[in-house]
Amino acid sequence: MVVTLSKGIASRTMQGVVRVGGEQIPVPGVMVAVRPLGGGSAIAVVTTDANGAFSIPSVPDGWYQLETCHEGLQSSVLPVRISKHAHQDKIEVTVHLAV
Repeated sequence: MVVTLSKGIASRTMQGVVRVGGEQIPVPGVMVAVRPLGGGSAIAVVTTDANGAFSIPSVPDGWYQLETCHEGLQSSVLPVRISKHAHQDKIEVTVHLAV
């Protein structure tokens, strides 16, 4: 998974593409949820498009967990910090086929 945080002042747009392991094949129809780190109610839930891409606008600065879920793939939970002071604007995570 690649998550890109666009530049902004008080919030960011979280964008990414969900891909399968070594093949790097985009996966459509993956549920992507963003929650406060440690759990709680989702602030956004979206589904990847035909190209495996997703976009979540207006995510306030803070710590979150990005969750992915799709039949046939291992679910993943990734901690993500949204901050105007962050040193990187792209996070990469690989999603694997379920065994």
